[in-house]
Amino acid sequence: MTVRGRADRGAAPRSARPLSPSLQRLARSGTLNLAGTLAGGAATIALVVVVTNGFPQDVAGTLFAATSFFLIVSAISGLGTDVGLAHTIQRQLAKGSRAGALATVRIALRAVIAMSFAAAIAVWILAPWLGALASSDADPATMTAMLRVLAVALPVASAYDTVLAATRAHGTMRPNVVVEKLGRLPGQILCVLVVWALGLGPVALAVAWVAPYFLGLIGVSWWYRSIVASLKRADLNGAGPDGAGPDGAGPHAALAREFWAFTIPRAFGRICQVALQRADIVLVAALLTPRHAAVYTAATRFLVFGQLGIQAIQQVLAPQLSGMFARGDLAGVRRVFATSTAWLMAISWPIYLTSAVAAPALLQVFGGGYAAGHATVVILAITMLATTATGSVDVVLLMAGRSRQSLVNNALALVVDVGLVVLLVPWLGITGAAVAWAAALGVRNVLPMIQVRRAFGVMSLGPGTAWVAGSAGLCFGVIPLLLELVLPDRLPVIAVWLALMCVTYAALLWRGRHLLELSALRSVLPTVSLGRKVRRLARVVVVKSVARLRRLPLPHRLRVALSTLLLRKPGLTEVPLDRLLLGAQDGVPVADYAREFDDLLWASTPVPHGPHAALLRLAAGSADTGPTSEAILESAYGAHARRCVRLTGRYFWASDDAGIVEVARTFLARGNEVRANEVRTNEVRANGGAPRRPDQRNGQSTASDPVLVAPIRDSDCFQVLDGHHRLAILAHRGAPSAKVKVKRVPVTTPLQDLLGQMSWIGGKKELYQPLDAPELQRGWTTVRRCTDRMELMNRQLATLGIERAGHSYLDVASCYGWFVRQFARRGFAAEGVERDPLAPRLGAAVYGLDPQRISVGDAVEFLRNAQDTGHRWDVVSCFSLLHHFVLGRGSTTAEELARLLDGVSARVLFLDTGQDHEAWFARSLAGWNAQHIGNFLRCHTTFDEIIDLGPDQDAIPPYADNYGRHLFACVRTPR
Repeated sequence: MTVRGRADRGAAPRSARPLSPSLQRLARSGTLNLAGTLAGGAATIALVVVVTNGFPQDVAGTLFAATSFFLIVSAISGLGTDVGLAHTIQRQLAKGSRAGALATVRIALRAVIAMSFAAAIAVWILAPWLGALASSDADPATMTAMLRVLAVALPVASAYDTVLAATRAHGTMRPNVVVEKLGRLPGQILCVLVVWALGLGPVALAVAWVAPYFLGLIGVSWWYRSIVASLKRADLNGAGPDGAGPDGAGPHAALAREFWAFTIPRAFGRICQVALQRADIVLVAALLTPRHAAVYTAATRFLVFGQLGIQAIQQVLAPQLSGMFARGDLAGVRRVFATSTAWLMAISWPIYLTSAVAAPALLQVFGGGYAAGHATVVILAITMLATTATGSVDVVLLMAGRSRQSLVNNALALVVDVGLVVLLVPWLGITGAAVAWAAALGVRNVLPMIQVRRAFGVMSLGPGTAWVAGSAGLCFGVIPLLLELVLPDRLPVIAVWLALMCVTYAALLWRGRHLLELSALRSVLPTVSLGRKVRRLARVVVVKSVARLRRLPLPHRLRVALSTLLLRKPGLTEVPLDRLLLGAQDGVPVADYAREFDDLLWASTPVPHGPHAALLRLAAGSADTGPTSEAILESAYGAHARRCVRLTGRYFWASDDAGIVEVARTFLARGNEVRANEVRTNEVRANGGAPRRPDQRNGQSTASDPVLVAPIRDSDCFQVLDGHHRLAILAHRGAPSAKVKVKRVPVTTPLQDLLGQMSWIGGKKELYQPLDAPELQRGWTTVRRCTDRMELMNRQLATLGIERAGHSYLDVASCYGWFVRQFARRGFAAEGVERDPLAPRLGAAVYGLDPQRISVGDAVEFLRNAQDTGHRWDVVSCFSLLHHFVLGRGSTTAEELARLLDGVSARVLFLDTGQDHEAWFARSLAGWNAQHIGNFLRCHTTFDEIIDLGPDQDAIPPYADNYGRHLFACVRTPR
């Protein structure tokens, strides 16, 4: 198989409302990024607190004005590549072009570095003039010196921002959290504290502010190199994120044109955005004084803390929206946007409301002289409540490719901001700057809100946002205002009611968890690296502790007591016998057993179908004399016992065939002692049978030992760890269930492990052909049922008269081998070709296929070799493969693939492919409907007849908006 793309596993439909994979990814990455961003936000506020308390107001104001100017120039140098990278890299990866994704970063980085050097030279030359312009009545020399220090670091900071954006564009938030939020921002505080402790001057303060960028660049560069290395390894293995094989980036000039066509408008939009955030600080310093700029900066810090939470979600949201737009998944866009807006409000509204209500007390943390920012905090907090409720509308515009509209919106907002600042600040002071910023934010959010509503039907308002607004307004607005009437406005009082309101607010959010789709957050903990490491460490500690306890010469009862206390759930659980699967045998772990004897389905076999119950049935068939020793050894039980002897040297007390027969007869004797009236209730189920026989040996479970099982992950089944013989007796007597002792830690079966390793599944719990295993029935989704297409094929083959044995069959991209098995059963010389090297083993285990029937390798190369040697098959099938070549993900063109399939098909080719009615292909395969596919096959093959057999029946939840692909029979009349 050449390619199986991620698009075949796309977003969930609107109708069934299952847990969206996009929301799960947003929850995982967003939560990780949010944790880091909140830490970074705290560091940002702490930096302002340190500067405002440790340095004079004029020095603090000069630093804030200089760094604001630096960030504006840095945004100009960045050329909007942060969003351009998120947009283009995700589209390159969606096409399977890893080389294109890497080339995009090089294109962006070269331009950014060149632009930043030019900007640094300009700032250095113009620093005296800029210092005089921005310093008002303060000393311009201080501003000039700070600007020149920052100019030297500008290329480093621009390169740092670009490489960091590249890591985010590849879908990982870890560098953003570790290097930026937990590294650079706290590093600024540390450097500033050193300057303060040594009593150094303003220039050293600027050096301290910018120094962490140098170390940060080293960190993100190393991290990006690891991403590049992983992509190159994927190319060498022939399997990437989408299952695509290695491919080129395409013409470099074309890729550059595509990138800059989107990014150049975004560059100006980005400049407008940063200028909108920072220009007012520079203008306040110029129109008033640096002291006023310091007060204004301090007054906006709490609001910026709220914006950091928004930014954390948006940085994750951008590449996801880009991918969904690339697949044409508008339903997914609407759902993710509405839910993400509710999450943004849930994070930010408490911060904004608390800032407005407790502004006078909160401003005290910056020291004396900052209380004048009270009105500014209130105005901007109310504004941010409204703008947050509109959602990340600008991100939607950008990821839909409408960077020009975003530019116009941001430019208009900047014009409004600058115009009103110049008009109002001389009259109202910093309150005028707050009014100007509020008006500009209104323009910046209302315009794109209208645009995305008209273009894509995307809107933020819904039950989730209403629930958050009511809950946050009550907990952090109404109740605190009422408390202020009777309680003093002091920080300790605020801390108390804030803690109480946070608990109340969390309870209200939990009450509305279904409206907010908080179930997506369940996927957070398994993906948080720290959480994994903690759980892994805990497992290692537990395993080692248990191993050491087992080596101690403890009495049996004490040993069981300790195991029960530490590793087992309290009480007994009643479980149906058909949910209890075979497990460890006499000290032999399941994984070792399956690997040694290539018995992948051992741990997928219910106890009633296992060798223990089979021996009881064998004995029941020869009740008078019992089974002979030869019959026991030839039975499944005897074969299993011999396996254990081969692995460990013993089976209970047996070490040879004679001992195995003795063990078997002891087991049969125990079964005979369990009389029918003793099986009446759960007493026998819990205890496992009669008391210990006088001849019962060590190694056998006693009547006082519970049947011990472990839950199997992602299923309602359990793996038996001890008690197979007792459970087999219950099954033989007709008991429907058994009471068992359940261990706390879930396990997996070898079949689950192998499926998770399939290269194109990506670890998802999905099956693309039917697999009849108990542990896959509940937590695994069978995406393609196959029986519907098989029925259509059988009808056509019957019509053609080639349904009987004696014909040959090839399945291209055969997956597990289900279709190969079906044709082999009918006597066809059936075989398949599949890219994944695990396919032959899986087909042999679950379908009983001869592994030689499945060729492992690239389908195109296989077909070319077959055509060169003149090898043809009577019947050929190729399912869900052609569209990957249409989308440019394959190792050749779609037309050549069709010709290759034509060349190896002697009588009939069955083919289906992605179509434009599917949500994830609505745009990328526009025009590829059933009629077009039929015409494509007529044009590029030599078959006499192309027959549309109708759609499959796989368009059901969780993929109700997808599949329903038409199956075509390409028939060649024999001559």
